[in-house]
Amino acid sequence: MQNIRPENWFVLAHSHELKKMPLARKVLGMPVVLFRDAEGKAHALRDLCPHKQLPLSLGSVSGSHLRCHYHGWTFSAAGKLTQIPSAPGDKLPTCQVRSFPLVEQDQWLWIYPGRGVPREPPPSYPRDSCTTWFELQNVMRAPFELILENGFDCAHTGFVHRGWYRGGPREWVQVRMEQTATGVQADTLEKKGAGKQQDFKRFLTGKGEVFHRDELILPHTLRVEYEVQGSGRKLTTLLVCTPEDGEHTRCFTRMGLSFAWMTYFILPVLKAVTKRIVAQDKNQVQQSAVAGA
Repeated sequence: MQNIRPENWFVLAHSHELKKMPLARKVLGMPVVLFRDAEGKAHALRDLCPHKQLPLSLGSVSGSHLRCHYHGWTFSAAGKLTQIPSAPGDKLPTCQVRSFPLVEQDQWLWIYPGRGVPREPPPSYPRDSCTTWFELQNVMRAPFELILENGFDCAHTGFVHRGWYRGGPREWVQVRMEQTATGVQADTLEKKGAGKQQDFKRFLTGKGEVFHRDELILPHTLRVEYEVQGSGRKLTTLLVCTPEDGEHTRCFTRMGLSFAWMTYFILPVLKAVTKRIVAQDKNQVQQSAVAGA
């Protein structure tokens, strides 16, 4: 968490997670409560009532306000105290709950925990209509840097995911690395069967060469693409990491598949395989984090 500043946008939840009840999340060690007002607009406040320090996420939504469960202190979406039910007519104390800029975009809820006004909007990762998508979310007990490094590292796949994603390495492949405006990317162009991979990638390939790109988008995102040249078959993975504290990272995985008429037949298999691969990665990075602590 030392290498990331609060002056960035972070994903805290999928849009569908935030319904009628407040939702507790954490970013950079700071507790945050998300809630929707009566019109369906999402808001974010520090998850702490200034009265008795109870998390506001235990409370309820009242119109466009958030009400604490302990004594009913009520706060606006901007964090201003608007009501104390036990003291009607009394002058309200000048206490304030910190509010955060929030943008709901591409079915994700982004917040900006930095001070001041953000200079730029959050990054956009739209789900294009030509691709079928699914989402995964999990919390890993590991720093976000280790998780991103694991995702960018292809060398581990033939060992950690042997039989599920790749076989062991058998042939050299050429990779072109280059620095981008937002990070770094690695492009690999592999012929069919390169490395005699027995796995998901081989299952995806069929005829034609496979273009493979890993792109690290600083400070907390990884995008991986596989495309069978000239076939319209494509697999896209987005991994966005939100550091909750020094030990835990909430990981949002968005995966899209375009495989012509076979897409809906392959999708359930892809989802099952992806869950297995993520579980294997989670086990590895958590063990590395513990050993390296």
